[in-house]
Amino acid sequence: MTDQNLEGRLQHTIAGLTHRIALLEAALREKKNIDLALRESETRYRRLFESAKDGILILDADTGKVVDANPFLTELLGLSHSDLCGQYLWELGVFKDIAASKEAFRSLQDKEYIRYDDLPLETRDGRPIAVEFVSNVYLIDQHRVIQCNIRDITAQKRDQAERLQLAAQLQQTQKMESVGRLAGGVAHEYNNMLSVILGHAELALEKVDPSQPIYTDLRKIFKAGRRAADVTKQLLAFAREQAIIPVQLDMNQAVESMLNMLKRLIGEEIELSFRSEESTWPVQLDPVQFGQILINLCVNAMDAISGSGKIVIATGNTTFDEKYCHSHPGFEPGEYAMLSVSDDGCGIDRKILDQIFEPFFSSKEIGNGTGLGLSIIYGIVKQNHGFIDLVSEPGHGANFTIYFRKDSGQQTGALPC
Repeated sequence: MTDQNLEGRLQHTIAGLTHRIALLEAALREKKNIDLALRESETRYRRLFESAKDGILILDADTGKVVDANPFLTELLGLSHSDLCGQYLWELGVFKDIAASKEAFRSLQDKEYIRYDDLPLETRDGRPIAVEFVSNVYLIDQHRVIQCNIRDITAQKRDQAERLQLAAQLQQTQKMESVGRLAGGVAHEYNNMLSVILGHAELALEKVDPSQPIYTDLRKIFKAGRRAADVTKQLLAFAREQAIIPVQLDMNQAVESMLNMLKRLIGEEIELSFRSEESTWPVQLDPVQFGQILINLCVNAMDAISGSGKIVIATGNTTFDEKYCHSHPGFEPGEYAMLSVSDDGCGIDRKILDQIFEPFFSSKEIGNGTGLGLSIIYGIVKQNHGFIDLVSEPGHGANFTIYFRKDSGQQTGALPC
């Protein structure tokens, strides 16, 4: 082989090597770019993972062990990253026996998707939360993993519950206003007819000798008419159409002046106590109406107690701000004196809480009471621009709290019906 041939073959080999080196360099550059893009992608994913405002939990799809968790989730649950990683999901306290039970995990393995729109959880410190829980399965480096997205909807649920409560309270207030107008109209018409009946019965009694049998019948008619007239007065109280004479009233003194009478009224088996603040703010209120409120509340408490029990009357001062009034429709900001009557009786079923202030509504047996006691209280409180609050649970008694605005010192004249 001549030198010329050797040189040609060498140049050909060098050219081939150069081409291969160039291809290798291009492949290395491409791999470098791919690695760089992968690292950038991983960095972006990690940044999104770390900064996400929803909880993210990564599980091994084969074993159910936690692989990773983002900071939002660890903060939400009150757990550290090490508390979660390496643990079986169904063995973690916050998830135990809930969505991530073994059965639910197996279902997720089969369906590769699971969703809970409203899942109740409990954080490490025992705080209840509600979350939206969505999980799906995907591949990472040919290995199946499960990503669980956990969104905290506790505030959303609370706001929704508050809106529903406010709507229900507003509806109840409007309903009571309508019932009050109806009761007032009926009471006036009924009162007019009773006046005629009572007037003629009284005239007839004056003309009939008491020894005659008809005299007894007329007396019964007259007494029944008087009882019916008392009912119309109670309806007018509910409808806020009573004539009242408000004066500056010290509720502590007013309660103390009635204690002996109230103790005789409720009997010896029930213990009656009075707890008052040293100085309760004065209010503008008709003393007769205050007596009606206190007597009806105590009688209602007495009826709720079977056998022996306790009734506690309390007074005090409180101030409502805008935030409190926003969540309590009908309440207005300001300073108020408070009267409460609580008992340890049978309590009130939640199903009838919205009805107990309606006239003629009663949970007692037929013939026991008119069903007007609480409606009278409601009407008097509203007539005097006050508020009434009720807290009760079946088997745990009831607590009625009434608020009247602190008196500004100005005297008020009679308010006609």
